Amino acid sequence: MAMHCAVGVIAGLYIVVWSKAKDFVETCKMISSRMDLEEPLLSEKCVEFETEEC
Repeated sequence: MAMHCAVGVIAGLYIVVWSKAKDFVETCKMISSRMDLEEPLLSEKCVEFETEEC
């Protein structure tokens, strides 16, 4: 009986970790699709004039 419980707990933990990893990969893909590596992080206006409007 205890062996059945141990297998159930391990299987449950595996399922939780697997689903969290899947969510993490989807989130990373979503974030990377929104980022444009060609565009600077700071606008040219902020760098030249050092304003606080950015």
